[in-house]
Order: sequence, then C-alpha cells, then structure tokens
Amino acid sequence: TETFATALIDRVHGRSSGVGMGQQKRQMSEYEKEEQELRKLQQKNKQTKLIGAPSESEPVRKKPKSSVITLKGDVDEDRDQEEMKELDARLKEKHKEEQNQKGQHTVINTQLNKMTEDELLEVLPKIKKESRYEYLKHREEQQLDLLRRKIEMRKQMFAGLKLSKEEEKLEELEETLLSLALERRKGRNLEGG
Repeated sequence: TETFATALIDRVHGRSSGVGMGQQKRQMSEYEKEEQELRKLQQKNKQTKLIGAPSESEPVRKKPKSSVITLKGDVDEDRDQEEMKELDARLKEKHKEEQNQKGQHTVINTQLNKMTEDELLEVLPKIKKESRYEYLKHREEQQLDLLRRKIEMRKQMFAGLKLSKEEEKLEELEETLLSLALERRKGRNLEGG
C-alpha cells in the first residue's frame, strides 16, 4: 500500500515514477494506433471515387425547383417578411411608450427634487395613490385577459366532449365572472374613471 500511495502522490504532483509509465506508454500507443487507422481511412476515402459522381473538374448541375415548391416558399417568405415588419412596428411602438414613461418620470423627479420637505409630505400620498391606481388598472387588464384566454382554451380543449355537471358549472361560473368584470369596468369608465 505504501508503494501505491507514493505512486499516487507522484502522479498528482506530476513527478514520473517507474510504476505508471508502462501503462501510460501503452495507452499512448493505442491512441496512436487509432490515429493511424483514421488517417488510413481518410486517405482511402479520398482515393475512392463514387460511381456516377462528377469529378472535381466537371461542374455540378443543380436541378431546377418545381414551381409549386417555389410558390410555397415565396408565400412563406412573404408571410415571414410581413410578420417581421409587424414585430418591428410593435417593438418600435413599445420603445416609444417606454421612452415617454421615462420622460414623465424624469420630469416628476426633477419637480420632486425642487420641493421642500413639507411640500413633499403633502404631495407624496397623492403620488402613491395615483401610482397604485395605475398598477391596479394594469393588473385588472392582465387578470381579465388571463381569464378570457383560460375560458377560450378550455372551450377548444373540450369541444365536442361531454362535460360533467361540475365542469359545466365551473365553466359557467368563469364566464359569468368575466362578463360581470367587463360590465363593472364599463360602468367605471362611463362614470369618469
């Protein structure tokens, strides 16, 4: 066990010892053999010519694409280009909105910096309330959209299938909830909100 431990320590520290060198040479020779075999195979492959394959001096002829594939490819490319334009327009619009919001925030921040401490104590609750109101409007939109998509997805998944009474009742409740929430929002908008 002592010779094993010293051989192991020597390997870790990179020292050469007579015990492991024979194995290392054998492994290297196996690796070299594999390399030589691979080189021989590559040379054979280069020398072998496929029957009917054009030689390097002959030009390769390309088959013309059929009109159906070309038309379909053109349609796909046109659709892709349209989608890219739409995506680009949406991203530009989103960027403009973000820049407007940043501009509004910087104006508010400069105004807040100019105020005294008493004025700030007066204005901050109002700003917090407005901020909370904006967040709740945004959150309400998200939740309504989520509920709407959930109902649509459930209808698509279970179209043509017979639902149990509990499932029908759940679906009806969700649809009622969505319609009531939309009516409530319309009423709030008409009142002045």
